[in-house]
Parts: sequence; structure tokens; C-alpha cells
Amino acid sequence: LTSVAGNLNVNGTLQTASGLVHLGDTNTSHDFGTDTQAFYTGGVRSLDFGTGETVFNEDQANIDFQVKSDGNANMIHVNAGNNSVGIGRAGGDAPIDINGGTFTSPTIQMGNHGDNCMIAAKFSLNIKADSTEGIAGRAIGFNIGAIPALGLTTAGAIFNSDRGGAMDFTVVSGANNHMLFVDAS
Repeated sequence: LTSVAGNLNVNGTLQTASGLVHLGDTNTSHDFGTDTQAFYTGGVRSLDFGTGETVFNEDQANIDFQVKSDGNANMIHVNAGNNSVGIGRAGGDAPIDINGGTFTSPTIQMGNHGDNCMIAAKFSLNIKADSTEGIAGRAIGFNIGAIPALGLTTAGAIFNSDRGGAMDFTVVSGANNHMLFVDAS
């Protein structure tokens, strides 16, 4: 059997030594190896399945990767040309570009209730409140539970900003545990 004009129905297993090639489009194929499968689209190795890993864009071409959710076409989006991962939006210029969340502004939530979480950097960590619009009153807030513990604004820093918690303020220097101490009670 060298060709079939029409449908081919196989009652059993169809076996091929190396793969399947799209008729009339020979650079689009599904190739098989020992415990591996590779998908080529337009000559680009776009998807590999193996026993140890699954690789998207093996040829490192400028091909984006996208995961859609019920309400977001870019729930996860890898912008191959910009080397950016977008979460909740298309990847932009930053390595990680996040938009969305359950609050009124983009939110990153790490861990579950009761878990400890840490953001760490090897040399320095910069947290920046910025906007391309000329918006006044930019701020960064740090809460302990529901209590606003520290607010940083363009006007200055405010500790225990809503006065809702009895949080003491302490500056430690060397062996002196109370170089500066403010009793909140």
C-alpha cells in the first residue's frame, strides 16, 4: 500500500517507524523516537515529549507560549521575542509581568494561610511603586495580618499608620537592642 485516496480506517494499531508528515507540508510533522515524540510546525521543533521532560520551543524560535483560562486569554503567556513571562496578561518587557488578582490591583499571593513566605535576593531587593501615568500619592504598604504596619509614600514613612495595633518601634544598633524605642501603649 503506497497511497490512499480518501479515508484510511485502521481496525487495530497503526505503526510507523519514524513519524507522520503532513501531506503537502513536509516541514510539519509528528516524529517518534525511542520513548520520545517531537512535533514540528513549519520546520520549527515546537513541542517535545520525553520520559524525563516536556519541552516547548526546543529550537528557541520566536514562538510564544500561551495558557488560556475561562476568563483570560493570557493566563500564562511566554513572550519568546522579549524573553518575558506574563501572568494574567501578555508578557511585556520585564522578565515577569503580572496583572490581575483578587484585589483591586495586581496581586501576588504566596503560600496559604499559616504558611511562612519570603522574598529574597542575593544582593539587593528593590520594591518600586511606579506608573507610566502622572499619578500622585504612590505608596508601598506592609501589613501584619490586617494591621497596616508600615507605609512608604512620596511624603515619607509612617509606622503603625492606622494606630490600630499596639506595635512598638525599635531601632537596634550593635549590642544595643533599644538604640531607639517607641512604646506604642
